[in-house]
Amino acid sequence: MLNFKNTAISLTIVSSLLFSVTPALAQSASPSAKGMEKRCEVIVKNIDQRIDQYSKTKDAHLMKYKNMKEHFLALADRLDKKGLDTSKLRADGKTLDDKIAKAASDYQAFIQKLTDAKKFPCGTSQGAFKTAMEAARAQLKIFHQNVQDIRSFFKTVIKVDLQALRAQNKQMKEGTNSAK
Repeated sequence: MLNFKNTAISLTIVSSLLFSVTPALAQSASPSAKGMEKRCEVIVKNIDQRIDQYSKTKDAHLMKYKNMKEHFLALADRLDKKGLDTSKLRADGKTLDDKIAKAASDYQAFIQKLTDAKKFPCGTSQGAFKTAMEAARAQLKIFHQNVQDIRSFFKTVIKVDLQALRAQNKQMKEGTNSAK
């Protein structure tokens, strides 16, 4: 019996709310225009947040690779002092620098394309906004490909050169130990 009373009261409250809200919605001039306006505000806010987020993380992404390069070039300096041939490693450093610079410029182009997409008036750009957002996404994919290229270069070229230097160092140590 108590359940029935609670259900009846809940239905009464819900129905009264529905009927009291409906006239308010009917009185507004164009609910679709207000909905579109809110949607546009949300879209612009999201784009601003993404631009801020990508701008903040840009340096962190690229610093990781610059630090990696600095680390293995410092290693090359130490190995030079031991008398090892580090010319390949230094050439790899220059190539890596070029790859990092390309990734940085592509990342900046991505942020610029996002900013350009934000300039189109929401709801009235007749597809130009969508096209600009697709171009920004395509630019982000290019950046991701650049990052994959850097990682691949490090794993397949630099790591191999470092292993060759390690073997060269081991041979030098064995040569000096056998001479004693």
